[in-house]
Amino acid sequence: MIKKKEGYRAPGRSGIKSAVAKLIPFVPREIVESLGFTPLYSIHSEIDCYGLDPKAVAEANIPGYRSGRPGAKESVMQFRRALKAQLAERARAVRDAARAKEHAARERARAARMRARAR
Repeated sequence: MIKKKEGYRAPGRSGIKSAVAKLIPFVPREIVESLGFTPLYSIHSEIDCYGLDPKAVAEANIPGYRSGRPGAKESVMQFRRALKAQLAERARAVRDAARAKEHAARERARAARMRARAR
């Protein structure tokens, strides 16, 4: 199970670029400045919150950047697939619990109607 770092809080929109630049100092600042907010927040959360390799995360999120480590991008993509599967499993469990609760409520209502008819 993938665990999130306790107390992780992403920086605000005004400070995300400098925070990411500190996490990946090997990438030129101009490239970090040119990134949109989605890749910036992905980079920050994957490095700071989940503790992934900064070079691999940079390779996965920055178009054209190569870390030089074989399989770096694939390891990040595998992590993302695992995280997505875990979130889907959690959502499925919540959905199944809601269905079971709804079914139990319908069953109680049916039993109450049957008792009322029997009187």
